[in-house]
Amino acid sequence: MKHSSWIRFQWDLSAFPANGSPLPPRYQIAPASGHDVEQLRKLFSTAFTLDSTWNAAVDEVLATVQMWLERAFASRTSTCLALRHCTRIIGASVVLGEPEADNHLTPGPCIL
Repeated sequence: MKHSSWIRFQWDLSAFPANGSPLPPRYQIAPASGHDVEQLRKLFSTAFTLDSTWNAAVDEVLATVQMWLERAFASRTSTCLALRHCTRIIGASVVLGEPEADNHLTPGPCIL
């Protein structure tokens, strides 16, 4: 039998509050656009290179992140969410919308 570290589940949104906590002024979370690609590459690169636990595989990880970014901007079901402080992107993650995807939040939230 194959063991998996992933557990698939569904959210019960009926108990979720209708209005969450608002972000502080000057912060915004929204889908990134094609104009943001260079900022996003720099953000993901910085996030992984500053975490020494990724040193041995950082080139492989960054190549994978680049593939996820390209997929997010080429797909209708995937997107890249960006956390902005004014006009600067300070956080991001790629959200894959394909039901069969192994990981839907890739590479996970990266915050500078």
